[in-house]
Amino acid sequence: MVVTRPRTLIMDNGGHTIKMGWSTDENPRVIPNSIVKGKNERKRVFVGEELSECTDRSSLFFLLPLEKGYIVNWDVQQQIWERSLRDQSQEDSRVILTHPNALVPAVKDESCEILFEMFGFASLFKSSTASLVGQSKRSSRVVLVVDSGFSFTHIVPFLDGKAIQEGIVRMDVGGKLLTNQLKEWVSYRELNVVEETFVMNECKEDACFVSLDLQKDEETAMSRGETNTIVKEYVLPDFAVRQRGLLRDPVRVMDEEVQKIRLNIERFAIPEALFNPSNIGINQMGVAECIAHSLSKCPENLREALVHNIYLMGGNINFPNFEQRLLSELSSLVEWKPCMSRDVDGIDLIERGWRAGKRLVNGGTMERRFVTKEEYAEEGEEACARAFLNFHRGELKGERERR
Repeated sequence: MVVTRPRTLIMDNGGHTIKMGWSTDENPRVIPNSIVKGKNERKRVFVGEELSECTDRSSLFFLLPLEKGYIVNWDVQQQIWERSLRDQSQEDSRVILTHPNALVPAVKDESCEILFEMFGFASLFKSSTASLVGQSKRSSRVVLVVDSGFSFTHIVPFLDGKAIQEGIVRMDVGGKLLTNQLKEWVSYRELNVVEETFVMNECKEDACFVSLDLQKDEETAMSRGETNTIVKEYVLPDFAVRQRGLLRDPVRVMDEEVQKIRLNIERFAIPEALFNPSNIGINQMGVAECIAHSLSKCPENLREALVHNIYLMGGNINFPNFEQRLLSELSSLVEWKPCMSRDVDGIDLIERGWRAGKRLVNGGTMERRFVTKEEYAEEGEEACARAFLNFHRGELKGERERR
């Protein structure tokens, strides 16, 4: 007998982008999670994926719904969702939404009201991105999720799909902070790029890498002439010929037709903050130390298995050499050889949360997870809070009530 399931929309609601798509889609849409105003198009406001229609992305002003990983501006978030869903039918459809407000009772959460009452979804499920991954990896029994994204870096260990609460560690270093740090350094030394958030975020993605030998790279960056293989020029986009910046070797002749910035030690000093936050004045452990600390809080008999199944996700993992550096540092902090869990090659690391949700839906393990519109109408927010907090603990809806 063929089981017909309702259509399910998966929305991985990140601080920088929303990964959105139906469970039957091969790939998600990646939508900017912001409302943007352009300097040269003052009469136009770009909502979500409308940013692709902006012809001049210099000096953009961003209105963000999230701060420090939590949705705090619900009016902005609602507008972005409306734009993203305006050509989609929500009738008789379910939605999976990832955002951590559901797990922190002190933080205001209007998602149930918006998705049920304004969009008309038939049922809803909410989770953190890490919990989706942990549940989708239940066949491995244990997995250690390292999620390093726009707002923060989270370390979350799981056993049989349940988060080991004592082992959860948060580091307040994410992609937004790194971009802001790069803007500050370049503005102080060379060219005022304080208002060029979009351009400098792309510069960070194009030019920065994780150092595998910090002392050697520092010595190379301090050298002159051809011995300095680290120094590069980043040609800024003019939004006429070039829509994105260009990383190139330094040009010795005068080139007055292009605007460029010189990048040297910044190329590896920016991502270094993920491993040594104290370098930029943040008194916290680096990502490898956070993992070791997380393991120390987990039951001793699980630590080796967790080290052998580390799952990386989030945009910061895309920095070249990130995984190699993490393995190297972690090897000196734990007594077992760390190993990374692999997905299909070629999958973008920022899509891993969305794909975990897709696996859960298509695997048929989500049927008892959703809160229906009728349950919400009868019990209100209490129905959502109970169901989604239980999921984070790895329980099915109703299990806690039966105990």
